[in-house]
Amino acid sequence: MDIDDAAGGRIRALRTERGLSQAAVCGPGLSRSYLSLIESGRRRPTAAVLHLLAGVLGTTPDHLATGRTPPPTPTEHLLVFAELALHNGSAQTALDGFTDALAVLSAAEPPARDGGRHAELRR
Repeated sequence: MDIDDAAGGRIRALRTERGLSQAAVCGPGLSRSYLSLIESGRRRPTAAVLHLLAGVLGTTPDHLATGRTPPPTPTEHLLVFAELALHNGSAQTALDGFTDALAVLSAAEPPARDGGRHAELRR
């Protein structure tokens, strides 16, 4: 996996955007001091660390490594359209869209690329 020079900055930006401290992000396999070195650009994260951070930060390892965001999945499209329907006052259309998205997510084990962002919908 190619990891560009801005990876540490992206990690820091996502972590702070989500209101997480370095200590909250760290755990087995990732110390606070190592995360600090990564965020400051003095160390490049390994692929394993990118996978760990992507799960915690709700993104993909590729996004952390390169800044590229994968295209939305069909399920993400369903969720966006359902939310738009809800905001536009079309409750039944919104309910149908959310129900369809939940059915797709419930059938998928594990979710393909969402980095854990939709885990709460599977409950």
